[in-house]
Amino acid sequence: MRPPRCAPRSDARANRARIVEAGRSVFDGDRSAGLQAVAKAAGVGQGTLYRHFPDREALLLAVYEEEVAALAADAAHLLSGHGPLEALRLWFERLAAHAHGTYGASLAVAAATSSS
Repeated sequence: MRPPRCAPRSDARANRARIVEAGRSVFDGDRSAGLQAVAKAAGVGQGTLYRHFPDREALLLAVYEEEVAALAADAAHLLSGHGPLEALRLWFERLAAHAHGTYGASLAVAAATSSS
């Protein structure tokens, strides 16, 4: 039986967060950028990047998951300060802006995950 996994150390969590943020920034500028460019932008070695993300697809998915989580959190925040219809309208505005601003990221995710 395997021992239970411990929570990642704070420096490992910080490295992962820097890698994801660097990935977002690098991929926004160049959809075809490689992981070496992301590691450099994050200020970590390639080994550190690969310890967190075994391939480009895994990093792209992590970037996408964080963006979706932020959009979901916006819904609760908007509901706390607005009526339901106004909150929904404002959330759809944010969703549309996000979709427009991350069109390149969605193309990169699609390209990375396509089997052809």
